[in-house]
Amino acid sequence: MLGIGVLISRIIHLAKHLQGVRRATKVAVVGVAAFVIVAASAIALFAIPSSYQLGFSAPQAITLKASLNATTLTQNQTIRVTVADQNDLYLANILPLSADWRVQNLSMGPCSDYAYYPFGIAVYQGAYSIDNISTWKPMAFYAPGFYFCPAESIANSIKFQPRQSISGYVDLSGYWTEGVTIHPGGGASQGVLNPFLPGVYTVVVGDEWGHFQILYFEVRGIGLQEFGLCSSNCGYPSPYLSGFIYFDGSTPVKSLQLIVNGTAQGVQAMTGSTLTRYIEWYKGGFTNPTVVKGDTYVLRFLVTFEDNSMASAATVVVAN
Repeated sequence: MLGIGVLISRIIHLAKHLQGVRRATKVAVVGVAAFVIVAASAIALFAIPSSYQLGFSAPQAITLKASLNATTLTQNQTIRVTVADQNDLYLANILPLSADWRVQNLSMGPCSDYAYYPFGIAVYQGAYSIDNISTWKPMAFYAPGFYFCPAESIANSIKFQPRQSISGYVDLSGYWTEGVTIHPGGGASQGVLNPFLPGVYTVVVGDEWGHFQILYFEVRGIGLQEFGLCSSNCGYPSPYLSGFIYFDGSTPVKSLQLIVNGTAQGVQAMTGSTLTRYIEWYKGGFTNPTVVKGDTYVLRFLVTFEDNSMASAATVVVAN
C-alpha cells in the first residue's frame, strides 16, 4: 500500500500533468473535476492528519521568480528588484511559514510581514555565489530607525489560491549608514543615504521554503569614499588630500581632473592601465583655494574614459 507522502506526490504530479494538457474548456473542467473526486476518494482511505485535509501542502509546487529592471546603471539611478512566489497548482496550496531560508536576514523592507511577503532580498557589494555569500555582511537598503508598522500577523501558514502569485518589489537607490540627514528648508531624519559606488553588486532573493535566486547588477562611473583634507603638519606636503576613488567604465580611464569649490585644478593623465574596474588611493593637494583648518571644501572629480565618455562624483570635506 502506498504511503501518504508517496500518494500526495503522485497526485501533485498528476495535477501538473493535467495542467499542461491543452484541451477544450468542457473537457478540461470534467477532467479536473474527475481528478478531484478520485483524489478525495483515495485520500479518504487513509487516516490523514487534519493539516492535509485543509488542502495540499506542497512547497515544491511554488516557483520563486525574481528580476531586475536593469543590470547596468550609473550612480544615483534607481534599480527595481521584483520578487514573486507562484503557486503552480490549479488547487489551493497551504504552506507553513517554515523559515527554511537558504540565506538568512532577507527582507522586503522595515514593515514587511512574512505572512504577506514570504520572501525577501539582501544586497551585497561585490560578486558572490551561494557558497560564499554567508561570510559577507549585507548592505542596508532602508533607513535605520523606528518605524510605525501595522500590527504584524501571527499566522503560521500562508494559503496560495489556485495559480496565485504573491509579488512585491524593492527600489534600490543606494545604501544606508548611521547618521543624520539634514533636509533643505529645515528638519532632519535618521540615517544617511549613500549612492552605490561603482562596481558589481549581488542581490540574493529567497523565500520561506528554501527557494533562492542570485542576481547581479553593475554601477558604472566614478565614486569617492573616505576623503580627508589635512591643512598642515600632515607628514606629507601640505595641504594633503587623500581618499579612495572607485572607477568602473566600459573602457580604461584616460584622465582625471579635480575641481575644488568650483576652481578647476590640473588634468592628470591616467594612461598605461588596461583595467576598466579598479580602486585607486588618491593622494594629492592644491593651493587654490587656500586651505584653512575648519573650512569646508566641495571636491568634484571628473573622469574621462578612453572612449571619451565622462563621469563625475562629488564629496564634501572639512579641513583638519
